Amino acid sequence: MNRRELGQKWEELAEQYLRKKGYKILTRNYQIRGGEIDIVAQDGEFLVFIEVRFRSDISFGTPSETVNEKKKASLKKAIKVYIHENFLYHLQPRVDFIGIEQKDNRFFVNHYQNVLDF
Repeated sequence: MNRRELGQKWEELAEQYLRKKGYKILTRNYQIRGGEIDIVAQDGEFLVFIEVRFRSDISFGTPSETVNEKKKASLKKAIKVYIHENFLYHLQPRVDFIGIEQKDNRFFVNHYQNVLDF
């Protein structure tokens, strides 16, 4: 599997997790020049923008530690465009992070809510 296919695999796992939690998935892989949002979902009154990261070996950092300032800036830019293009001003925006870790042959999903102010 190439990097893109692996990314889709982890995003599908994250999407399944979110659906089980009652989230309504609106969009996956929303892209603009200079930014991307892995998953856009609705959770009640919240419009949730979700960044998904995977690590099979955390010796180089946990999934949450891989989101740097450049990624945060590009995510903020994409969020603003998405809200504007879809006229979703009535929903409260929120940024969540899903980190997927592999230990042995098991996968663990860690969901962090409201991780980025904008």
